[in-house]
Amino acid sequence: MMSKYKSNILGERTRQGISIFTACMDRNRSLYKNIKSWLKCDEVNEIVVVDWNSKKPISIDHSKVTVARVDGCQWAITKSFNLAARFCSTTRICKLDCDYRIKQDFFKHHTLQQGKFYCGNWRIARNKNEKHLCGFLYAYREDFFSVNGYNEFFTTYGYDDSDIKDRLISQGLRPLDIDLDKIKHIRHRDKLRLEKYFQNMSTDESIAYNKVLSKGNPWSIKNKMSRFHVKKITERKYQCQIVQ
Repeated sequence: MMSKYKSNILGERTRQGISIFTACMDRNRSLYKNIKSWLKCDEVNEIVVVDWNSKKPISIDHSKVTVARVDGCQWAITKSFNLAARFCSTTRICKLDCDYRIKQDFFKHHTLQQGKFYCGNWRIARNKNEKHLCGFLYAYREDFFSVNGYNEFFTTYGYDDSDIKDRLISQGLRPLDIDLDKIKHIRHRDKLRLEKYFQNMSTDESIAYNKVLSKGNPWSIKNKMSRFHVKKITERKYQCQIVQ
């Protein structure tokens, strides 16, 4: 069996190139609008969308877009993004939230180099809205999986971006800031961030909770990501069932 660094969840061997991956639940309208900007980037070889239990299934008919549908599960942001990353079949992977829009020349201005990765940084935000770009990540696939992706111990909103950034840095990788003129977060209410979690917390309380959790129960390569049964429906559409 090939290393998880060398092949994706379908057993396809990793090739040179760039994959964008995302995950959403009932944010179809935002995704349909913003994915148009992603598809304008010639450097992008594929886009992986995990549709996590949306009431209306996501449907995108494009040769570069793969949709993996997960049914019957409560929203789990880190599990969904890890699943999306595992579908990617290129050496470089870029995680975008479905409310991010990028310029056509984005990847021309963000050239990935060995030993480095790009990530969002709320400290350089020029306004409150730009702080929500903290969820951006662009890294080598091998580096992403060397820290075991996103922390699946998190079941509430927030801090998943800071957690993976810290773990990548701990591996000796250098974080680089993104050009804020090349990416935009599309505004929406905080309620939309929290309503999928069924939690009685504010965004700040939820972030603080996960921060404490990450220190007390750190996620590492020793932990196992969630397992899925994957069934091919069409050439670019898959049904995924989580293994309990």
